[in-house]
Amino acid sequence: MTPAARVEAAIALLGEIIDAAAGGGAAADTIIQRYFKTRRYAGRSASAPEAAVLR
Repeated sequence: MTPAARVEAAIALLGEIIDAAAGGGAAADTIIQRYFKTRRYAGRSASAPEAAVLR
């Protein structure tokens, strides 16, 4: 995964988390789990930025 793709994945995932929080949706950890199940190519390389933001 290229650095630009990692940033794009992080932005997309954080957008999903923010939308869920605003609408009373699923918890962030649930959204992250679903995201990576459907996008296995992203792997660990994209999860680090999201984890840093959520901490």
